[in-house]
Order: sequence, then C-alpha cells, then structure tokens
Amino acid sequence: MATQAKLLRVLEERSFERVGGTQMVEIDVRILAATNKDLREAVAAKTFREDLYFRISAVPITIPPLSERGEDVLMLAEHFLERFRREFRKPNLKLSASASAAMRSYPWPGNVRELQNTIERAAILSDSEIIDAGELQLPAPRPPDGEMPHGMLDHNFDWAGTLQEVGARALSHVERFKIEEALKSAKWNKTRAAEQLGVSYKTLLNKIRLMGLEN
Repeated sequence: MATQAKLLRVLEERSFERVGGTQMVEIDVRILAATNKDLREAVAAKTFREDLYFRISAVPITIPPLSERGEDVLMLAEHFLERFRREFRKPNLKLSASASAAMRSYPWPGNVRELQNTIERAAILSDSEIIDAGELQLPAPRPPDGEMPHGMLDHNFDWAGTLQEVGARALSHVERFKIEEALKSAKWNKTRAAEQLGVSYKTLLNKIRLMGLEN
C-alpha cells in the first residue's frame, strides 16, 4: 500500500525525486497496467487503493480467459506449433482431430502460458507427425455431476494423474466418507462403527488417527 501511494503521487504530480537526489525530475509518460486480479474486488478488500485504481483505469480493456475464447484456443495452438516446428526441426507436425477437441473442451486454468507449455511438451515428445490427444497430457476432466456417486467425490476432487494415482485418492476419499458416516450412525461409538464397517477396532482407530478424525 505504501508503494501504491508513492506511485499515485508520481502520476498526479508528474514528477519524482531520485534516490539520493535533491531535485525533482519532471516526467511525461503513458501508463499501461495489466493484472490477472479483479482490482475492484481488491479495492473492496482494501488491498488496492481506490484513488490509484481510478487513476489508472481510464481506458480498461478486459481480456476474457482462454476458456471463454472459443476457436482462439486452436488458433493460438497452431501459432505455437508453428514456432516449435521450426525450433525442433519437425516441419510436418500436426494436431489430430482428437487433440483439437481435447483442447477446446479443456478449461485452461493456466491460460495462454499453459497452452504454450502443453504444445511445446507435445512437440518435444511426439514420435510421429501427428499429435494425438493423449500426447497433450492434459488432466482428466471432471465427470458431469449426474455421473458422480452422490456424496462420494466432491466438486474439488483432483482427477489428474494415472489410474493408480486417481484410484488411490478416490479410495481415500470414499474411506473417509464411510468412516464418518459409520461414526455418526454409531454416535461415535468406535466399537459399533467398526462392526458396521466390517473392520477390526484397531484398524478403525488407525484410520481415524491417520485421517485426523479423533475429534
């Protein structure tokens, strides 16, 4: 916040004093500012000065995330692929229809930089002239809500990784769900909960401890 105040003063007075200097230096500049944060929310949260926000937001330009830009994903992918064709001396590299479909459906939380890294990795690792969807190594999409077992895997479940990794996470999540339900049903009587779950009392105690469910 202190730096914001100093910057605002420079913009308002169009002058500043160098560190160690004794004279004011006049400036004539045009400010171009970019951020991936919502500055209006930052102003409301009092982490960004309101007066500085209004000073720099004379002509705001909002660029939507890649997930909202339709065919721009494929155009940018082709742009990056052309660069890596030259860089890696693979002039005939192309994206398959399945790769294009996967890129269109992926939400790209890392935006353009994630797309660039994805194309670069695929270009490096591809053993043929066609890049398939699997070679993009995109995280697995979350299944639709209608296909989810109710109460088992929540909205934030991580679907990325190998079948073994995802399966281990899912098993841990389901075990926790079952143990919590059994404990509630047994009014936190661990002996009865163990009987419901079909495990030994000692096994249940170990899982409760590992899952941090002691309380």
